[in-house]
Amino acid sequence: MDGIEEPPEFDEWGELFVDGLKAFAIGFVYSLVPTVLVLVTLFAGGVTLGLSGPGNAGNLAFGLIAIVAVLATVVVSLLLAYVLPAAIVAWVRTDSLAAAFSPGEIRVLVFSKTYATGWLVAVGISLLGGLVVGVLNAVVIGALLAPFITFYANVAGAHAIGSAVREMPAVEDWSEAPTSQPAA
Repeated sequence: MDGIEEPPEFDEWGELFVDGLKAFAIGFVYSLVPTVLVLVTLFAGGVTLGLSGPGNAGNLAFGLIAIVAVLATVVVSLLLAYVLPAAIVAWVRTDSLAAAFSPGEIRVLVFSKTYATGWLVAVGISLLGGLVVGVLNAVVIGALLAPFITFYANVAGAHAIGSAVREMPAVEDWSEAPTSQPAA
C-alpha cells in the first residue's frame, strides 16, 4: 500500500505477532455475523421440529428453514469475504482498530472500482494457487508444496489489494478536500 515493491523483512517478530493478532481479531469479529446466523437457524429449526411434533409438516418446515439459512449464510459469507480485506486496509491506513469497523471508512473502499478490481485480482491469484496445488497433488508433490504456494498466493493477493488502494483517499482526507460550491 505504501508503494514499496520489495517484500518486507521478517524481523521485529513481536510487532508482527501483535499485528497478526489484531488482523485475527478483526476477522474473528466479522466472522461472528455468519456464525450468529447459523446459530439462530439451528435454534429456529429445533423449535420448529419441537413444536410440530412427529410428521411431515415439521420436516418440511425444517427443510425450508435450512435451505433459506444455507443460502443466506453463503451470501453473507461472500459479502464478508469482500469486506474483510477492506476492513484490514482501513486498520492499516489509520493504525486504529476502530477504523476496521467504521462504516464510513469501509464504505469508501468497498464501493470503489479500484478496490473491487484489486479484490478480484486477489481472488484470481488465490484460485490460480489452488489450481496449481490441485494439479501438483496429482503427482503427490503438491502436499509438500501446498503451504508455500498458498502463502505466496496470499502475499500476492494482499499486494494486489494494497496496490489497488494505494492512491485512494482515506475518509479523513475527504473531509479536507475542497468542496465544489454552486455558482451564485
